[in-house]
Amino acid sequence: MVNDSQADTVDRGDELPDEFPPSDQPPPLDVLLIDASALNRSCFSAGIDHDGSIRLVACAAIDQIPPAAFARGMPDIVILRLIAEEIAEADVADRLQRLDELFPGAAIILIIPTAEPRHILTALQHEILGLTTDQLSMASTIEVMRLVHAGMVVYPPMLFESLRTVGTADENMGAGSVRSGINKLTKRQYEVLRLLAGGMPNKAIAQELGISDSTVKVHIRAIMERLGLVNRTQAAARFLRSQF
Repeated sequence: MVNDSQADTVDRGDELPDEFPPSDQPPPLDVLLIDASALNRSCFSAGIDHDGSIRLVACAAIDQIPPAAFARGMPDIVILRLIAEEIAEADVADRLQRLDELFPGAAIILIIPTAEPRHILTALQHEILGLTTDQLSMASTIEVMRLVHAGMVVYPPMLFESLRTVGTADENMGAGSVRSGINKLTKRQYEVLRLLAGGMPNKAIAQELGISDSTVKVHIRAIMERLGLVNRTQAAARFLRSQF
């Protein structure tokens, strides 16, 4: 609500400057939370209220998304929180597909009770940018939102730790022993893909394998072309599909 003096200032358009200095603050993030738990929605909203950089709309299910979610256009971020019973229904992939169709421009974050490999794989297959668990604090969850909105991929550390121990390019591994199209890769390309899927940047991959950054880029380009991929998230998903 504006007071009388504020209203006067607005009405006297001739006294307003032609241009206002740009604000140093970025616009608030518009976030849609889908969570079946009313208690959790309330707690989430309370936590967000302390952060003025986020505007939250919450609902219980995809079929109950309110018009307010579209009040300022598409939300920047859509958060889908699933409880154990919902995960047991084995419709996680269907829900993610529906969110992709409803909010094609939004970054999607999936919150689950525990980060099991099968759920990580499903999220990767749908190119979900963020995957977290209920154990994450509110402050950390807000940070995940900011990172995902910036275009970064945020997944549980356990994923990367497990990938580093999976099939470390066995000396006896023949090209035909690797599934899901990975058999198209050379042994060195497989090593690069494994580390890439484990979250390593190019420089770290180069150090791990004792090769140059430029050679890593050449290998990644070849991997993308051979497997018909366009980004690192797809590469991680393809590698995981070959392991489970």
